Amino acid sequence: AQMRVNWLICATQAAAFVRTQRRPATHSTMAAAVASNDWKMSCVRCGELMCQKDTYAKSCKATVLRCEKVQPPPSKKKSKSKPKDAYDVVLSDTVLFPEGGGQPFDLGVIGDAAVTQVTNDDGVAVHRVSKPVAVGDEVDVALDWERRWAHATQHTAQHVASAVCEDWLGAPTLSWHLGETDATVELGSPFTPAHVPELEDRVNALIRDDIQVETEWHSASDVKDCKVPGLRASSCSLPASVTGPVRLVRISNDVDVNPCCGTHVRNLAHLQAFKVIRTEAKRGGNTLVYFVAGPRLLERLGACIERERQCVETLCTAAETVPDRVRDVVDKSKEALQREKRLQKEVVDLLADKLASMPGRVVAAPKRDSTRDMGEIGKILAGAFDQRRPDAVLVQTFGSKNDGAFLISSATPALVEAAKGSILSALEGRGGGKGGRAQGKCAAVNNVAAAVADAAKALEGLALGAG
Repeated sequence: AQMRVNWLICATQAAAFVRTQRRPATHSTMAAAVASNDWKMSCVRCGELMCQKDTYAKSCKATVLRCEKVQPPPSKKKSKSKPKDAYDVVLSDTVLFPEGGGQPFDLGVIGDAAVTQVTNDDGVAVHRVSKPVAVGDEVDVALDWERRWAHATQHTAQHVASAVCEDWLGAPTLSWHLGETDATVELGSPFTPAHVPELEDRVNALIRDDIQVETEWHSASDVKDCKVPGLRASSCSLPASVTGPVRLVRISNDVDVNPCCGTHVRNLAHLQAFKVIRTEAKRGGNTLVYFVAGPRLLERLGACIERERQCVETLCTAAETVPDRVRDVVDKSKEALQREKRLQKEVVDLLADKLASMPGRVVAAPKRDSTRDMGEIGKILAGAFDQRRPDAVLVQTFGSKNDGAFLISSATPALVEAAKGSILSALEGRGGGKGGRAQGKCAAVNNVAAAVADAAKALEGLALGAG
């Protein structure tokens, strides 16, 4: 059987523990638990956290049950800066979602301490904070609502898209990922990119139908035996370690019932809209679908509109003709580049002819203002000169004082080896090379005349065929 949600269950968060009967916790009972070091039995476990019962809760009060300084890992590199202090905090309950089930953790604050990470440690939500908080204190916990809302909308949209693809095409969901800007879901055969338009239509139709989304808790045995109404057979397989109640997310109207630990919207209408950004072919005929919904879709749309406005303004054209104008600009740019290369070759050939006609075994080319020309024109000129004067050395300089570069070349490598010491000394340069080439940086870029004279002396008496 295809197990569409095996990777979504997040067993420890959906409740890898046996629920115990306990009285509603108060601050006084929490303080007693802290004093007796019974904090593990006092905290609400992952799977039943406030954030998992009410996605829309933005803050809560909680008791600090534990606060431990984090020991930084040993650094492999020596660093003068001292690592920042961090502390792991356990609370009686939390509105901050711990990472799991494919969904990233929430961010927020505990009192005035910034929360930088929330993890699930064997069913306990652990908050990484920037400063210590006092054990036993009652604190205000608040979350970054914008991040929470983005995660909840993308997560619910993934449930809907996966359910639609399974019911409509029998295409299983193999994995999903919630990133900073996009969410992805990997769909198996027979889903293909050709199905994207209808997938969007089907998901958006469900969004318009104003369908409720609810969370439920059922016994692990009922889930494993598929006794929960509406639960798919592909969702009934649970790890053997799951013995406690399992959290299910139910999208009404028989859309989907699925084990999940993440945060979700109350109503599909809150998703506003669903849009596939692009697809990517994966191994085995699978398709990776990039999508956005809700606030991220609006952000993406706003960014697209702003880019369109800038393109219209820059290209002096209507929005509808921007693609044609861009293609026209690109085509003309390619033509101009080809024309530039042809003209460049003509100029280089003329310059190479002129330099080759100059007397002496060391010749200097006119200095160029940009060091970029060393790679673009300098090497082409070096090759052209070598063909015309294999018995001579060409010295090229580029750039300006204190930001110069040089290129020494010859078809006879021994000539470069014999001349480069004198040239580097005169140009105050450093660098190296082989095979008839030497290049590097220099400070005295304008001292090329002295470099040529010194190099000519260094070559006196050297046989033409040397090397």
